[in-house]
Amino acid sequence: MTEPIILTTGIYDMVKELLRKKRVTPVEEELLQNELKTAIQVTRKELPDDIVNVNRKVTIRDHASQTENEYLFVGTTKSKPSKGKFSIASAIALATVGRKTGDVIEWPFKEGTRKIEIVKVEVV
Repeated sequence: MTEPIILTTGIYDMVKELLRKKRVTPVEEELLQNELKTAIQVTRKELPDDIVNVNRKVTIRDHASQTENEYLFVGTTKSKPSKGKFSIASAIALATVGRKTGDVIEWPFKEGTRKIEIVKVEVV
């Protein structure tokens, strides 16, 4: 069993709402529901700096392609992928939210399951 994810109450509620509105695939829904069952909820002040959350710049390595990409996760209304700003409700954010630097995740993206690693998380 993996370690529980750590989420602020606001992000926890947002993920629950996405699940309620069926905004994710059935496979993602099952994974996220299982993660939420054991998730640790904290206040924004209590959230460790190395946890993926909104307003964090995250470097992610794709194990298949051996490439690294940076993502700045922002609120859903501030998303601008062309400028590297991705909604906290995007697929890559949902796959990593609540996880920490060093975590390796296998996630069922639309283009297929990918193994990704969180290389770095920075507070912005």
